[in-house]
Amino acid sequence: MNYYLSYLIGAENISNTELADIDAEIIETTPSGSRKLKIPDQNIDQYISLVKK
Repeated sequence: MNYYLSYLIGAENISNTELADIDAEIIETTPSGSRKLKIPDQNIDQYISLVKK
């Protein structure tokens, strides 16, 4: 399975549960609240939609 990596900055309105719903794995949460993510390639469109929302 292939993955995308993302650094989600300033998206406090996106919950960890919403990320888990699209199988995004939170690799690390920084002290400022940014999240480093690993997203399955088949769910990248869902992730993009979530971020746009």
